[in-house]
Amino acid sequence: DFLHRMREAKLRFGTVMNATFVHPSSNTELFPVFGGALHVVYPTQTWKRQLQYRNRAYNFLHHGQKFMIAVDFIRYPYFFLFRRNRDVAGLREWFRATVHGLRGTVDGPPR
Repeated sequence: DFLHRMREAKLRFGTVMNATFVHPSSNTELFPVFGGALHVVYPTQTWKRQLQYRNRAYNFLHHGQKFMIAVDFIRYPYFFLFRRNRDVAGLREWFRATVHGLRGTVDGPPR
């Protein structure tokens, strides 16, 4: 999102080759689907999942990546129904947060 905003604002930016970026690993939140061809992000904290799903949809819609929304509507239902053994509550949570992002209701935590 930051890259898209800088481009839209016509700001100059670059890469610092000797910079060090320290961030906690999110590898424990990545789960492969379809034999590893795709993956889903499934954070353990409820609030983080809801914000992740909402922000993904919002960013994809507003930054010309509508194809990725379609991909999410394939991989996340597959993940919840087949990889998480018919986790309908998880699928519902994903769907609600994604709809919030598509509607642009990002002015607070999802309900």
